[in-house]
Amino acid sequence: MGETRAPTVVTVTGTGKVCPRGDGDGEPFPDGEFPVAIYSSPRSRLGLASAFAPPLAGSWQRSLSHEAKEVFLAALVSEGRAEWMDKGHKKCLILWLRIQDWANFILNFVKDNGLEVMTIEEIRSGIDTRGTELEGIDRGVLMRALRQLEQKGKAAIFKGTSADDEGGHRKGEMASKRIQKELKDLQKDPPTSCSAGPVGEDMFHWQATIMGPSDSPYSGGVFLVTIHFPPDYPFKPPKVAFRTKLFHPNINSNGSICLDILKDQWSPALTISKVLLSICSLLTDPNPDDPLVPEIAHMYKTDRHKYENTARTWTQRYAM
Repeated sequence: MGETRAPTVVTVTGTGKVCPRGDGDGEPFPDGEFPVAIYSSPRSRLGLASAFAPPLAGSWQRSLSHEAKEVFLAALVSEGRAEWMDKGHKKCLILWLRIQDWANFILNFVKDNGLEVMTIEEIRSGIDTRGTELEGIDRGVLMRALRQLEQKGKAAIFKGTSADDEGGHRKGEMASKRIQKELKDLQKDPPTSCSAGPVGEDMFHWQATIMGPSDSPYSGGVFLVTIHFPPDYPFKPPKVAFRTKLFHPNINSNGSICLDILKDQWSPALTISKVLLSICSLLTDPNPDDPLVPEIAHMYKTDRHKYENTARTWTQRYAM
């Protein structure tokens, strides 16, 4: 490898940092380090302040700029692979899926930002195989690293197929931990005009209450909503439906809700709190261009006064 390259081993410890580390002696990497290296290149748009020195006595000297760490973590959060656990962005919860998915995420990230990727085996052996799709990834090292994170409660490892018993069990475990965290956050900082919690002892079945927004024809109404979490939550969206009848172009007689974040725009970075706030916004500002009930959408567009009177009548009849 030439001196212009600056290999950096990426570490995600769950503490809100991406740290360069590595012992270079073939031992398992501690605290969740991944067997890949990111290094600066002329095409880089990130301004990585990486430093590299040839190995001395079997050790590597590496550094990674604060800006690069922030950009990498921001990418994780935007992809739904991580979420901040505190307002100061000092503690980060990493959401794991399949090993190969994670490896490819790193690969795509560095490619998109003008960087390149190498495996630990490449660094140790000096063999350049960057043309391959992470073919040299050391699965054993990665699994040992992930197991350490799992033991510390910072990650959950499970297989991608729900038909697999072990994979399904791990999915359920991860979903349960995530749901419990969301419940705790809701109790600590509940969204305006909303409340939610489990029905009995079933953490995967919640009931929510939404107060009709004061600047809408639903004002004064109390609307009940059911929430069902799938076993692979948060990688799949919850099923949310109204139990209380209401007159709305995006909510049908079965209580189904036409809301993009509950369908194709769902992200694991979203929470039930954000979903409830989005539903409140939908009550204030319906979307007649993507209706679930075309007749009500037509009334909303052509006779707003009639729409509001009807919605107000339904609110008084069913939600008060």
